Amino acid sequence: MTFEAMCAMPAQQGFMTIPDDEADVTANRRLKALVTASMLPPAVAMTIFNRGMQAASACSETQWKRYLAEPGSERFEPLPEALLMHAIHQFARIGIHHRAD
Repeated sequence: MTFEAMCAMPAQQGFMTIPDDEADVTANRRLKALVTASMLPPAVAMTIFNRGMQAASACSETQWKRYLAEPGSERFEPLPEALLMHAIHQFARIGIHHRAD
């Protein structure tokens, strides 16, 4: 799957996504920590995240909410590691730096 396609995947309606392992949950928590540290409104944080992606592959608001949802919730979807690395890079460009846990 291409990097651009990872974020553009349509959500599967009616299916609950449960993370396969703790790494999936950790990636989502790291993204959430970056967003929280930025103190930006969610829509602005999503715009920062989408920078550098082609318009057709940018995360939709629904997909963004899935990545930021609590693990185990019906909405939750694991964040691919490549997208976490992209987020870390994009937020670093505005002065929000990733802290290794």
